[in-house]
Amino acid sequence: MNRLLPVVVLTVLFLGIPAANAYSQWQTVTGPTVVILHSVFMVSSTEGWAVGDAGTILHYSGGAWSLYTPSPTTADLYSVFMVSSSEGWAVGGPTGPWPAPSAILHYTAGSWSLLSSPVPWTLYAVYMVGANDGWAVGAADTALHYDGVSWNPVAGPSIGTYHSVFMVSSTDGWIVGQGGSILHYSGGTWGVYATFPTTTMLRSVYMVSATEGWSVGDDGTIVHYSAPTWSTVTSPTTEDLYSMFMVSSSEGWAVGLNGVILHYSGGSWSLYTSSPTTDNLYSVHMLSSTEGWVVGGRWGDPDRGTILHYSESGGQPRPVGGVALPVNKLGILSPYLALIGLVGAVTVAIATTRRRKP
Repeated sequence: MNRLLPVVVLTVLFLGIPAANAYSQWQTVTGPTVVILHSVFMVSSTEGWAVGDAGTILHYSGGAWSLYTPSPTTADLYSVFMVSSSEGWAVGGPTGPWPAPSAILHYTAGSWSLLSSPVPWTLYAVYMVGANDGWAVGAADTALHYDGVSWNPVAGPSIGTYHSVFMVSSTDGWIVGQGGSILHYSGGTWGVYATFPTTTMLRSVYMVSATEGWSVGDDGTIVHYSAPTWSTVTSPTTEDLYSMFMVSSSEGWAVGLNGVILHYSGGSWSLYTSSPTTDNLYSVHMLSSTEGWVVGGRWGDPDRGTILHYSESGGQPRPVGGVALPVNKLGILSPYLALIGLVGAVTVAIATTRRRKP
């Protein structure tokens, strides 16, 4: 038993040494295209879709992004929404001149197809409540409703461009857009929210519940909905924000121009200071608090598409504000090594003493 004592002690001590915590961080992922990407939607951690300029469609499967070909359109695609792994929608249109046919794509039976659009205006966002119920919004006060058979125009308030739509349910939803406009869907119609908290363009809206939500837009604008009021909150950036995604009521992300990434935690928004890119970021989709995707790009010669992945990485504590704190491994182990040495010395002393007994 005396000979086993050091082994037992060492095992217990090593099992008790705290391992360095894993954390998640944003990293650049090589993609199959240089085209600007405008929207990403993940069905699961192993499958997703992204769309962009010139009808570009990317598919994520088998741990990598690949180009879907042939695309049924050459129009710029601004939004994609998957109802399931086997069905989804994407919308877009030409950058101009208007009027020109908008693009509505339907994914079913393993392929994307182009449908006839009832409006001659670019669509910027699509949101599906279910397979037979959805909304698409865009330029010139355009709002389309899908009833399971066709997309049909629905009259709405005249504000200009509708940029983003989010449906809490089939009877409750929100649209944000030009001039800080906020529209509410209730009682079967779209109406203007009584008072806008800002006159700045709002580009993305995300509802956590029927009584709480967020919207972001130009000049770093962030507005919060706590029923029944929308109000502005302090923003850590002045860059235009294009997309946001709330993981829960206590955590979320927003992205925008020049690689800006914001994180919502602890009741406030902060700048993620370790953004891996300065490219423009146009869409974010989170699978959980530890995994998500962002797409974007930058016009240039040539253009380039950008894909970022947020996932766990071990070896260091979770970064504060995106900056990883250094770990002094020797400092962590020092007290345990000293204890091991002490136990070893005591064990040797006991063994020596017993051998000397008559």
